[in-house]
Amino acid sequence: MTVAEGTAEATRPAVVPALVLGTMTFADTVDEQGARRMLDVALDAGITEIDTANAYAGGATEELLRTLLDGRRDRVRLASKAGMPHPDAGSAGPLSSSALRASVEGSLRRLGTDRLDLFYLHQPDRRTPLGETLGAIAELVSEGKILSLGVSNFAAWQIADVEREAAVAGAPTPVVAQQLYNLVARRIEEEYLEFASTHRIDTMVYNPLGEDSSPVGTASRRRRPTGASATHDWQRCIRSGTGTSSCSTRSTG
Repeated sequence: MTVAEGTAEATRPAVVPALVLGTMTFADTVDEQGARRMLDVALDAGITEIDTANAYAGGATEELLRTLLDGRRDRVRLASKAGMPHPDAGSAGPLSSSALRASVEGSLRRLGTDRLDLFYLHQPDRRTPLGETLGAIAELVSEGKILSLGVSNFAAWQIADVEREAAVAGAPTPVVAQQLYNLVARRIEEEYLEFASTHRIDTMVYNPLGEDSSPVGTASRRRRPTGASATHDWQRCIRSGTGTSSCSTRSTG
């Protein structure tokens, strides 16, 4: 994998590795035996970033990952998400201070770890002021429970709001955003892609082939993207000579 010399991409350290294993189907359409085999293959191939969410299989995915990663947690970089309805949040807004803390601590408990290397706000929460959300993020970062921040399903203007409130709260700004993108759903081309480029935010796209009824979905991550490609079970970045890249994974949006 190479990056064109003389571009911003050539000197910028990668926020995420080139390959990421998505786990949305773990403990759902993929049982423990299948998930273990997929994880073993990924680790043997040098893939060390694992993407999950508290909403995947109602938290069962995270619980399964705890079992699968027993004795090898320090070999991987774990990413999880909160913001979808989940029992951890109770009746509070999913991104309220109390719900965020409960969700992050619930994920840590289910995963059997003391930190999330990357934590995503899974979707906007219109019930909760962003200042409250980012204040909670700042506290969780200061406690070492979250190491970096991402967003999912946020529009460009919403990410700009997150960046503004993060500066006020002393929280980190997002380093990566997950977005829906395929040949039909192309709204991110209107302004988000240029926003992400100028704000130096990596982009993960999901459902690049659209949704279907099969149990195995695909998604892709793209950095300064110009197109999407899909592989089978993990995210793959392919850097081009123009300083862009495309990546693909099992669906994680």
